[in-house]
Amino acid sequence: MRKIRSFKTMMVNGFISIWRNKGMGLVSIVTIFAVMLIVGILLLTVLNINGFVQTINSSLDKVIVYLNDDTTVEETNGLLFELSEKPEVEMLTYVSKEQAIIKAQDMFSEGSFIQSGLEKNPFPASIIIELKNIDTADQMVKTLDTDSRVEEIRYYKDLIEKFIQVDRVIKIGGFIAFIVIVTLSIFVISNIIKVAIASRGEEIEIMKYVGASESFIKGPFVIEGLFYSVLGSALSLITVFYIYNKFIEVYERPIYEYVSYQLIEINEIALDIGIIFVAIAIGIGSIGSLTSIKKYLKV
Repeated sequence: MRKIRSFKTMMVNGFISIWRNKGMGLVSIVTIFAVMLIVGILLLTVLNINGFVQTINSSLDKVIVYLNDDTTVEETNGLLFELSEKPEVEMLTYVSKEQAIIKAQDMFSEGSFIQSGLEKNPFPASIIIELKNIDTADQMVKTLDTDSRVEEIRYYKDLIEKFIQVDRVIKIGGFIAFIVIVTLSIFVISNIIKVAIASRGEEIEIMKYVGASESFIKGPFVIEGLFYSVLGSALSLITVFYIYNKFIEVYERPIYEYVSYQLIEINEIALDIGIIFVAIAIGIGSIGSLTSIKKYLKV
């Protein structure tokens, strides 16, 4: 019962402190809002770039084997069987010469001109090899390169590695930016709590004199810090979702038509983003408050 009364008192004192410092509190909420807005936009950007890189990788992590024109049906079937027996192969797709020229026609609005005037189909048959692990592609290429049935091999290893490097740089840059802005938020909360401590210096001394516990003295300041950070984060989360939904409405189709990438829908990540925001808000509020209290309250 006593603990419940103490908790209620801490809550009341915390909200009294919030009211007393409402001017500075507003500054804190606006700062947290702005910081978390940047975090949200940064997070959604990184997630979509990562998704785009994965999409590109999945479309490029294939080995395309073009067959010689004089390769017989039996030889082609033999090669397909040999490849299907390899444990590193995920899937095989055979594209005949006829299918190849149809695909080429589909790529052009006036594709019929490709076939008109041609006495012979210039497009070779091919086998598209999808691998379980792109790291095994080098060995696969070396093996096929000496095969008499194979005319040419295409493999986009360098391009894939460049995409992976870009993705890695963006993730590292995003993480560094995240650390910087969260540190800034903690600094802001800490300074707001310092103002609250200074305004209640005499009251704190009296509580210490009568033997109030550390948690009883620190509690209201932690509540104040949590209030600012949670409210600021909640407002920024709503704003981030609104902005992102508007962005999807306007740019989803053009982006898909240009780079064949479907933006991540907000309902797919709303819960995860919400949990991240709550965790960051609690972390910022708690650390900012406790850092200030530890330094300025000798309890």
